Amino acid sequence: MSASPLHSHLPAVIGLAPSAEPLERPLRQVVLGLIWSGAVTTVATQLDGWISLEGALIFYLLGTALAGYAVGVYASLASSVGSVAGLNYFFIPPQHTLLVDSPQSWIALIGLLLVSLIVSALTLRLQVQRTKAETERQQSILARELLELLIGMDSREEMISAGRSRISSILKTDVEALSVREGESIPSELDPEIFRWCVRHGRPAGPFTDQGLLLDYWCIPIESEPSICTVLRVPAPRASKTSSDESLIERLALLRMLGQQMSLALQREHAAVGQQRALVAKAQEEQRNIVLASIAHDLRTPLATILMGITSLRESLRSEGTAPTLRVIESIEAETLRASRMTDNVLTWVKLNALGQATLQAGWQSFEEIVGETASRIDRQRREAGGLLQVFVEPGLPLVWGDSELLSKLLENLLENSLRHAESESPLIEIRVAQNQGGVQCLVMDNGKGFNSTRNAPPESRTHPKDQQGPKGGTGLGLSIVRSIMHLHRGRVDIGHRPDGQSGACVSVWIPIRP
Repeated sequence: MSASPLHSHLPAVIGLAPSAEPLERPLRQVVLGLIWSGAVTTVATQLDGWISLEGALIFYLLGTALAGYAVGVYASLASSVGSVAGLNYFFIPPQHTLLVDSPQSWIALIGLLLVSLIVSALTLRLQVQRTKAETERQQSILARELLELLIGMDSREEMISAGRSRISSILKTDVEALSVREGESIPSELDPEIFRWCVRHGRPAGPFTDQGLLLDYWCIPIESEPSICTVLRVPAPRASKTSSDESLIERLALLRMLGQQMSLALQREHAAVGQQRALVAKAQEEQRNIVLASIAHDLRTPLATILMGITSLRESLRSEGTAPTLRVIESIEAETLRASRMTDNVLTWVKLNALGQATLQAGWQSFEEIVGETASRIDRQRREAGGLLQVFVEPGLPLVWGDSELLSKLLENLLENSLRHAESESPLIEIRVAQNQGGVQCLVMDNGKGFNSTRNAPPESRTHPKDQQGPKGGTGLGLSIVRSIMHLHRGRVDIGHRPDGQSGACVSVWIPIRP
């Protein structure tokens, strides 16, 4: 369909087709209506003797309806008057005069006039509805064609340029597309307040809208993104003899629909670009995680070999009694153990969060036994730190449904985290396990400085203070792994300060008894 004004797509007055402009050119319609009634009268007089007065009435009513349908409402009204006069002159006794000598004749004439007026009103309503429906249909066609045109384009700039050109061609006016990027000033062609209002509300401004009634242009928003906003600036002609308020409102409705189609096309383009970027970022993240897991996995063998050699060297040096060298070897051994645990944490984190391979090997578990076994495994670290590890378990603790390996890993990370951040002179770690709210609650507390933010902050933002210069600096994976394991067990993690008011951190995990 070629670009042209809206009215060129509407039905023209051809033959008996309904008029697209039922209230325009009233003088021309009146003349045509009188000519039409004269033609009907001529035909009726030729049939005089074949039709009765009632037949003439129906003949005139039919002619009035056809005049309104083919020409317009003014033609229908003029035809009604001409029909009454023709019926009175040629068919109402005394014939060939305008006199009326009986009540029945008056009833016939008045009835013809009233019915003709009703037919004219109904014809007008039908024409208006048909014109409106045709207008909306043509607007939908233009809007659909515009959307189809824009969807086939590859870039935002190309879509805006093609859309602006197409709308300019349809409206036969110069349409501007003005874009404002973040931090840029609003072009002088636009009123700043109008521009901001359009972008904020996503609605047009200008004549016959809610904003900017006195403007000589319409401002149509078509793009509103965090980094860029774009509007169409369309001249709005004043109402005149050739351009009524109704035609301007119709023009605004078409412009609004076309602007919505441009906006929809741009939104699809932004969504497609965002989706493509997300897919690329996801692929890159997956690749990084695979590489990270591969590196961590490859480190486990050399670390185990180093640890085995250091352990043998430590035992041989201990028998020789070389204390300074022994302390260095023990320090190397401790750091190698720490590096090995960090490698295990990396693999666990990748498995739980990145690769989506985590599954629960669940069964009924004794959380008391898991606590005892985990505490025994890290007892050597506790002895080296010279502190205390206290475990308090409520008697009669119920079994929980979970993965013993993951729950053990959870406790191991919590205890190692607390050991790193407890008081360096006399570290104290406490584990308190009790039944609570249909589950088992485990508190792991230390006597260190506590978390570096308020206990009401989101858990993701709370971290232990890290000593970047010393051995207590952590990788930050411990608590992330804890949260992931709790998520798999449908439990929860709360991080804050000790509930007894003493200095130190407290991490609380709650595991439901049943899944």
